[in-house]
Amino acid sequence: FLLAVGGGSVADGTKFIAAASKYTATSDPWDMVTSGGKGIVGAVPLGCVMTLPATGSESNNGAVLSRRKLNMKCAFNSQFLFPQFSILDPETTMSLPTRQTANGVVDSFVHVCEQYLTVCLNADVQDRYSEALLNVLIDNGKLVMSNPHSYVARSNVMWAATQALNKWIAQGVVQDWATHMIGHELTAYLGMDHARTLACIQPRVLRFQFEDKMQKLAQMGNRVFGLPMGNVPSMAMKTVELIEDFYENTMGTPTHICQYKVGDDKKWIEEVVKKFTDQKVLLGENKKITPEVVGRIIEDSY
Repeated sequence: FLLAVGGGSVADGTKFIAAASKYTATSDPWDMVTSGGKGIVGAVPLGCVMTLPATGSESNNGAVLSRRKLNMKCAFNSQFLFPQFSILDPETTMSLPTRQTANGVVDSFVHVCEQYLTVCLNADVQDRYSEALLNVLIDNGKLVMSNPHSYVARSNVMWAATQALNKWIAQGVVQDWATHMIGHELTAYLGMDHARTLACIQPRVLRFQFEDKMQKLAQMGNRVFGLPMGNVPSMAMKTVELIEDFYENTMGTPTHICQYKVGDDKKWIEEVVKKFTDQKVLLGENKKITPEVVGRIIEDSY
């Protein structure tokens, strides 16, 4: 039995060990990561004690691993990787640094958006559930930043992070995940914190996909940020600006790559475009984000 005590990275690393221990499809367990989980036929059972609410790994069968030597960050999943149990005690998060506290809220917020900010399908339960989670994260994100020892804030953030990626709000809806797929490359090449990559990339994805996401953005603006009903494009653009404002001014998480300690060399962007081109990767809920657009999104995120 394996016990993961830590944040999402610890849980995901433990999931890798659990699956790799029984992986025989090839001689290199990394193959099961790059293939998204193919060849996993079993895993050592594991449990989680979460100390950093963010990824929702304690409640799902997925994991994301970085391999800096190869400039790669890949997601994989398997039915065998659901934790047997997870312990969520908000008091374990009281001593988190401000940066990691903010990261957890931003990561959870984007998780909800990836499943919610797509198309309008009259999925009222999923939409209202998502909107409630976003409101919880906004309200308690603000509270936890001003009062890090608030049990109320810590407990609500922790529970919201779990709900954000336990697959409930994903049922029956169209999902995006372009922000995550592009953000992973910023971690792989620049070593940036996962949530910080999302804060940089998501606003640009929303703008590049504005026409397709406009209706849902306006809905979010009304139901989450309290914007009065009116001109849909104006509401939608204001919503994007309010999301950026939440990251920047409430959570203290900059939304441009140049605001972090990264080098000036941007040649890595060409490598990402080539990688996605070779793999024939198309991103977004409508598969309209081509490798070339990925490059432009990253450039605009600087």
